[in-house]
Amino acid sequence: MGKAAKPKNKSDARKATDPTGGRPKKPAFTQTPQTDAIHKTRILPAMKSLAAASATDRAAALSTICSELLDDDTCRFMLLKERIVAKLMDDMVVDTSDDVVVLAWSALHKIAALEGYDHCVNMFRKGILSKVQPVLEKLALSLDGVAADPSKAPASVWSLTENIIGLLKCLSDESEQALEGISKINIIVPFLMGLLNPSISIPEHIQSAAAQCLSSLTEDNDPLNSKILSEQANHIPQLIQLKEHKIPIVRICACAILHNLSLAPTEIENNLTDADLLPVLTAFIKLTANYDLNTFVPSTPDEHAGLRTTEIALEVISSIATFAGYELEDLQHAPKEEPLPEFISDDASDASGDDEMADDLADLREDMEMTAMSDSEASGADRLLYYLLESTAPIVLQLSKPTSNERISLRALAALTNIAWTLCNASTLFPRIQSKWITLSGKIWEVIVAPVVTGNTANAALADAITGVAWPLAKSSKQLPTGDIHKSFIGLYGVAASTELKTKCVGVLGALALNEERVDVNRDVGVFLMGVINACPEVPAEVMVEALDAVFDIYADAEYAYDEPVFRALGFVQHLEAGTKGVRTLVRRIDKKKFPDLRVKADEASMNLNRFVAYKKKEAKKLEAKDEEME
Repeated sequence: MGKAAKPKNKSDARKATDPTGGRPKKPAFTQTPQTDAIHKTRILPAMKSLAAASATDRAAALSTICSELLDDDTCRFMLLKERIVAKLMDDMVVDTSDDVVVLAWSALHKIAALEGYDHCVNMFRKGILSKVQPVLEKLALSLDGVAADPSKAPASVWSLTENIIGLLKCLSDESEQALEGISKINIIVPFLMGLLNPSISIPEHIQSAAAQCLSSLTEDNDPLNSKILSEQANHIPQLIQLKEHKIPIVRICACAILHNLSLAPTEIENNLTDADLLPVLTAFIKLTANYDLNTFVPSTPDEHAGLRTTEIALEVISSIATFAGYELEDLQHAPKEEPLPEFISDDASDASGDDEMADDLADLREDMEMTAMSDSEASGADRLLYYLLESTAPIVLQLSKPTSNERISLRALAALTNIAWTLCNASTLFPRIQSKWITLSGKIWEVIVAPVVTGNTANAALADAITGVAWPLAKSSKQLPTGDIHKSFIGLYGVAASTELKTKCVGVLGALALNEERVDVNRDVGVFLMGVINACPEVPAEVMVEALDAVFDIYADAEYAYDEPVFRALGFVQHLEAGTKGVRTLVRRIDKKKFPDLRVKADEASMNLNRFVAYKKKEAKKLEAKDEEME
């Protein structure tokens, strides 16, 4: 199977761990008499003690900072204002006392984890990696010395190891620049793989930290992954062994690493594929699905780790489904022309003899041609797709039900969305998949989509995730029990605060309107789409593009059952013509340099609108003439 093309991230900030794409906003600091008192009695004394002559006093101050002050938002803000990061990096991590050094790295790790992108980038730009590298080299030598009996290693070695690894993971999660810098540390992969060596009894929490760090480092990182694969004889067998590890998070992270490596330009020599990883991932999330996440409250470290492992597993499943969809495009190597909408078909132009109409629409043909292939041509994709359909998707569906644990349910919904898009596309290529997918899509609609959308949820993240799932489902099948749910999506569009959610609502509505048995739905959606288009240029460009594409798909053929009672009867062509000016204005407002892809799509949509209006006008004249002849 060919390598899938991966989207490029031009921003330094790596993707947020929140599947909705948002980064939590911290409340603004408000100075009060109480905060002044805290600053005077706790912050200043702690900072002063960091410069004490006694190593014991320095260690005690750092211990208080790590265990108490950094966990409090207000205290942490005041410590950062006192430039604690610079103090830690310049003095504390090179202190003569080992206890102070260990606590200093613990404080930096905690700051990076709690403060995120801004402070991670600040640490990187201030040269944190130049401080990390000698510590890694020293730790590697220390671990080599205790490899025969890790229990002899002092606790401070394991604490330092855990915090260095945790800090590197935070930096790599947040910043592309930091990820690139960490990847250039020659010792990083051997060090982490050494901690995961099954023949050495490394403490479990260290193995867990190492596995998570290597998983983050290998995500969308071709240079590092290619380097690992250039020495894959040393690493791949160990990673394959680790996917059967007794520690769940190590097992799941091993799957994540192997998946990440499978996307690198260099091939894995033993032909390991994502289809070999899905059973491991699915088996684990099935354990979590047995819990009632509305009532389950983790009370032990193992239970907390179990939920975090489930989140990672869902993220890997989501990525596997995404890239399976990309690879389906590569497999479409046997072109087969599908029936085209009448307004760009050869038969239509030939029958009318209207060369001008044909010229107007000729440029649209290439974009709207479809390709197909037989099952025999894609046998390599069968195993993955069928496992996604029959085993993974039903478990992900269980975890997608809205619960009090949104970290699980939102990730499950993100995974379910990617699975749905892939299976939606696969069902047109693999006839054996189609009937089973239609059945499952109906169940997902009834269990997940309808209750939330008709319930008018006020949870914006949940509404966005549910609408994301609904879109491929609506495109997959016209047999969904939709009822009047289109009205709920229209209402959701009206209250949506984000462009992304508005675009998804338009996409879902466009798909629902294609059902010829529901002229009433088509009428409501058609009127809604005309409103969106005529609201240009005051709507987001992405929404405009999706609305126009929906109109082109829905009303492409006068033979559709809803064309005469809706499009023609309600005079939609006049509404579209009236909207062309606003569309052109909106297109011109899109900066070509900042948003080149969006500008291209918008230009195409505007051009196609003019062609579509011209076509529908000519079509109407032909139909009127035909009606007169019949009379």
